[in-house]
Amino acid sequence: CKELNCSEGFAEMIGEKMLDLRINSKSSSAAAKLKPDEVVDFVTNVILKCTSQSDFVLFALDDVQWMDSLSWKVVEMLLRRGKDLMILCLSRPLSINTTTIDPILLRELQEDKCKGNKHCRFTNIELTPFTKNDVRALFAASIGCDGQQIDNELCDYIYEQTGGMPYFAQEMIRGVIQDDMIRWQDDGIVRWRSGLDSSPQQALRSSMNDLILHRLDHFNSEARLLLQVCAVLGHEFTLSELITVDCHCKERKQKCIQNIHDTLRKACKEKILLEIFQGGSTTKQRSSYCSNEEEDAVVVEKVDDRIYAFSHAVWRNCLLGTMLAERQRDLHRKIATILEGEETDKVVELRHAMKVFGHWRGSGNLMNSTRLALKIGQYLDGLLFNRQSMDFCIEALEMWKPAKLQNKDDTGLIADIDPNHLKNITADGLDCLARIHIAIAKNILLKDRKSAGDWFQKTDLILTRAPAVVDMKDRSVFFALYSGYFTLAQAGGIPIDADGKHVNKDELAKRLVIQARIHGDPVHIARAFAMEALCFANIGDFEQAIKRQNQLEDVYSAKELSSRTCQEYDSDRSAQSYGYSVLWYEVLGLHEEAQHQISFILDEIMPHMPPKNVHNSMMILFPVITVLKDKGMARKAGSIFRMYVYDRFYEYYGEGSSTFLLKIYEPLIIWLQLAGDLDEGGITNDLKRQEFEDFALRADVGAVDKTRSLQMCAMGRDLHCVVAETLWMLADKCSDGERKKLMLQKGIEQAKISSEYTSTDQGYEYARRQSVNILQKYSKAIVD
Repeated sequence: CKELNCSEGFAEMIGEKMLDLRINSKSSSAAAKLKPDEVVDFVTNVILKCTSQSDFVLFALDDVQWMDSLSWKVVEMLLRRGKDLMILCLSRPLSINTTTIDPILLRELQEDKCKGNKHCRFTNIELTPFTKNDVRALFAASIGCDGQQIDNELCDYIYEQTGGMPYFAQEMIRGVIQDDMIRWQDDGIVRWRSGLDSSPQQALRSSMNDLILHRLDHFNSEARLLLQVCAVLGHEFTLSELITVDCHCKERKQKCIQNIHDTLRKACKEKILLEIFQGGSTTKQRSSYCSNEEEDAVVVEKVDDRIYAFSHAVWRNCLLGTMLAERQRDLHRKIATILEGEETDKVVELRHAMKVFGHWRGSGNLMNSTRLALKIGQYLDGLLFNRQSMDFCIEALEMWKPAKLQNKDDTGLIADIDPNHLKNITADGLDCLARIHIAIAKNILLKDRKSAGDWFQKTDLILTRAPAVVDMKDRSVFFALYSGYFTLAQAGGIPIDADGKHVNKDELAKRLVIQARIHGDPVHIARAFAMEALCFANIGDFEQAIKRQNQLEDVYSAKELSSRTCQEYDSDRSAQSYGYSVLWYEVLGLHEEAQHQISFILDEIMPHMPPKNVHNSMMILFPVITVLKDKGMARKAGSIFRMYVYDRFYEYYGEGSSTFLLKIYEPLIIWLQLAGDLDEGGITNDLKRQEFEDFALRADVGAVDKTRSLQMCAMGRDLHCVVAETLWMLADKCSDGERKKLMLQKGIEQAKISSEYTSTDQGYEYARRQSVNILQKYSKAIVD
């Protein structure tokens, strides 16, 4: 971090929380500010920094078919920025997940290869099985002789039994040598040893499984049981984990630790396990052991960075295959219980939590694994790893399907869940299961409204069909569902309930009000009034909308309720209703009330809003900004936007990150700058004006999808109107005839789109007036 001029937050977030490294970090304040692209950039810089003095670097990655999207981005960055670098990726055939690797990168590499470029960056190598000559060469290398000295019968048999599979061939040759089954003959040829108790074909194990079981027979029963524990711990495990689990509740802990060391040493010698050291070094020699309890504790503490991994998956699979399924589940349950320790509300270490989740899943405990999966998903959401959060939660829900139907027809399932699971679920379990569905729906909402609607409907099905719903004392999950449905409807989606019926926004608001009053919590009551107010505004009944807003204000306090509201609904929808109400007052001609509301928002609401939740701040303030601009206070509006939204987004997230309304940030800055210059009677300097003109004429400026445009219409102005007004202000002062013509042409196109969108809903009245106004200006200019 010091060499790359990065804060210690990178060390803590990436080193400790993601890679489980032991780092003495002093501060965690910067850790929360990291975004996915910063993580990718930092990891890339670390690799380039550590290899910068090398003439040539080979960067090898195994099993990339399981690699996550951020790791693929690191590979892409290395490919684009690295020098004298070869990246070797090993993968199972045709199994790379195209949802994790950037399709543009994949297409570039494939096209590069197809062109037959002499300096092609991409080469595909199919690893085929060994030939007989390859097996002969491997055998010769194992005993230190020439390939011609290996007997054909011996070579042919090894090849036939292994099928040319390299690892199997290597292990079989190792077994032949260890069991003393070959001899050098007088003619210098290596053949089967004569005098074997049985024929070589009978003495030699004819399958990989038999060969491994034979090798495991070299261990005593206690050591084999310990290796089974290792297999259940995972492909990779730490010595401290093994000691913690195996010595748990044992009286003679010192002897237990001694046995663990002996078994691991022998397993490494047999090439069953590989020993790795991570970060720092241990002070104890491998052959030295303690003799009292005090030193015993030191051993456990000092060896916690030692890591072991199975040399090949077949070893772990074989060990698991020697265990009854019930014993595996019991071990998973024991490991999960020990490693989890005292349960907390939030995930602290990601890798540790993922391990514990895997063991709860392996134990068959649906509720504990799902509860932890929800926490991990929330942790990833907090890091802005929304895609990873969604994928992980979806994977966790696979456990709820019956095993025989997981890859077949889903007939008979309820919301893709085994009906027996729903029948036996508890009230707390039902709450957790519903919330993990809602979390998935929220993460996918802005990208795919149809899929989000499906996940919300599944949530409704679960809450409707599970008998435990009548035992739920805390019914706040229903508020999260109805609020999600409402947000979906606001975004242009179609909410469908458990019965397959379309639910309109009015009905959703009524449901939430009823549930909120039963529940009695002001957080949900205020949210319910906010939904009702929006429903009235959507049909143009702004007076009723303001009445609901007044009821909201009677129960809502930003200082006392905002934090809890964000926790329940991700954003403070109640605070956002204050912003909408500014527009309603303006439409009704109540300008003093609108100004009072603006002052209240700035003085009493915004100081209590979470600074990192810039989307929430944008939703509250955009109506305020657009009204202030229209009242000749564009400078003040610009200052507010920069302070609460623009600057905070780039402070906490920065380049490469995204948020729902990011496309309007730059156009809004320019729009307010130009309007502020006009308000003050000044003229934007020529250099800035040229820069603004170039930006406004770009093809991508104003090219925003309908979903975002319609949501902005409800907030006082859509992007098309902002762009149209910007082009009008620029064209009005432009002396270049051709350039002015281009700006007027694009401006009227944007104004027409804005006018079309704002006329589709009575709730867009304030935005409609602005669209009509700018369209009339353009129409008059064209006539003139």
